[in-house]
Amino acid sequence: MSKWKISVGLLVLFLSGVLIGTVGTRMYVRHKISGMFAKERPVIRDLFFRRLTRELDLSKEQRQEIEEIASRAAEQFHALRRQHRGEAEAILDQAVTEMRKYLSPEQQEQLDRIRKKMRTWRKRSRHRPPPPDHPPPLDMRGHLPPPPRPPPPPPGDSPPP
Repeated sequence: MSKWKISVGLLVLFLSGVLIGTVGTRMYVRHKISGMFAKERPVIRDLFFRRLTRELDLSKEQRQEIEEIASRAAEQFHALRRQHRGEAEAILDQAVTEMRKYLSPEQQEQLDRIRKKMRTWRKRSRHRPPPPDHPPPLDMRGHLPPPPRPPPPPPGDSPPP
């Protein structure tokens, strides 16, 4: 085999690795970003909760109470975001209208394409159900929480032999 064939083969191998890495990274980032804003996958709340747990060295009881509060706050933020979505859209539309005055016709077309992509992405991410295999949130050490313990037997009952 000639050096030329080996060089071409290595170049093709390298370029395919770059391509696979680029596509994989893009898919991963898109998944993470969509997860941050989806109600069903409160990634931001989980990250915040993990940081509090780690930095404040919370006890088990404190973690339970803080997690409930964080969940309630996440629901309230989601409701607020949903309630004011139309207002935010109007502000963005107004800003785009003002920007158009200072853009060339080609730039205006590009801005329209960008705006259309943003709307399409938001609509898709809004209506996408969470994946069925989404894991539960991790604890402060990055481990899955232990399964819940069964309740203790009532007093006076003895376990079967």
